[in-house]
Amino acid sequence: MYFALLVLAWLLAAFWVARAREIALNLDSVPDIASEPLMSEAARGALPTLTVIVPAKNEGENIQATLASLVASDYPRLSVIAVDDRSSDATGEIMESFASQDTRVAVIHVPELPDGWMGKPHAMHLGATHAKADWLLFTDGDVLFAPDLLSRAVAHAEKVGADHFVIVPTLVMKTVGERSMIGFMQVLSGLGSRLWRVADPTAKRDIVGIGAFNMIRRNVYEQLGGFEATPMEVIEDLRLAKRVKQAGFAQRVAIAPMMVQLHWAPGGVGLARNLTKNLFAALAFRWWVATLACIWLLLVYPGAFAGLIAGAFGAYLLLIPCALIVLSMFAIARKYRRINGISPLYVVTYPIAAVALAAALVGSVVLTWSRGGVLWRGTLYPLRELRKRGSPLF
Repeated sequence: MYFALLVLAWLLAAFWVARAREIALNLDSVPDIASEPLMSEAARGALPTLTVIVPAKNEGENIQATLASLVASDYPRLSVIAVDDRSSDATGEIMESFASQDTRVAVIHVPELPDGWMGKPHAMHLGATHAKADWLLFTDGDVLFAPDLLSRAVAHAEKVGADHFVIVPTLVMKTVGERSMIGFMQVLSGLGSRLWRVADPTAKRDIVGIGAFNMIRRNVYEQLGGFEATPMEVIEDLRLAKRVKQAGFAQRVAIAPMMVQLHWAPGGVGLARNLTKNLFAALAFRWWVATLACIWLLLVYPGAFAGLIAGAFGAYLLLIPCALIVLSMFAIARKYRRINGISPLYVVTYPIAAVALAAALVGSVVLTWSRGGVLWRGTLYPLRELRKRGSPLF
């Protein structure tokens, strides 16, 4: 048993060291558009048209700030389509107040959800059908934009020849739990999708789609069939990204520190609760993949620290490989600080974050099975329909 653990520890250490080295050498190549020179008024005036589509359901607390940040943009040829998706609060009224004061803002109200659709893809589909601009930006009703962000984003996308352009948002974190969970998840994502390979058309598995800032050329969106092609997709942002990459269109990603901001959820518990909608869906509702994911989370992260402690108290042969794993985690977290601003010292909390994420995954599986589908914002989407219309992302 001890020999098997030792072999496993060294195999994992080799994997982590290799991935930490790859991230150290390449992550800084992801462009930072916040550091690019300011555009002149003439240059902004030459930018193509842009429509921002903002779907929202019961976002009365956030939608005003989101729309205010959009209409304050310096983008010269901007329109905003706000979609009120069956809200029971003041979301629709707030949208209408903006539309009454600014001709660039239009509002669509969704009284009921048609059969065969999830709420958010349907709302974005409606917004896109009314948009006539060269570029479409899909975002959420709780995102804040810097005044010059849209100009920088479209200018950069045009410069690099992007068909689909994603900005990694700055997540506002108010608690230790949020920093721990978000830092852990970004390190975890770094083991999968490699941001620096998103632009490589041959790297089909390296994709990026983020609901806060998913921008695509309208003609490409239409060629892909829009959201009508995936009406029951839970993780619609990543699905769109995968379709873009598979179709051979140019996908690009950038960071823009503090220029696209959102507060994902209050506290680590709130983050874990929000993830219950997406986690099982991301695994295409495959229970065996969920089981393997839980084993990975619980074996590698708490296991590496447990092996480090055991090595210090007698199991000396485990000390070096487990130390290499933990140091690799630290090195990766240190590189990701450029994106998330989280101290790499939070690596000591990763065992707790891993357990919380595994619990969220188990909760996602149990709730989905017990409910017979995914419950999101008051609507239950049947599992049989989600499975019939979906396919694995990875």
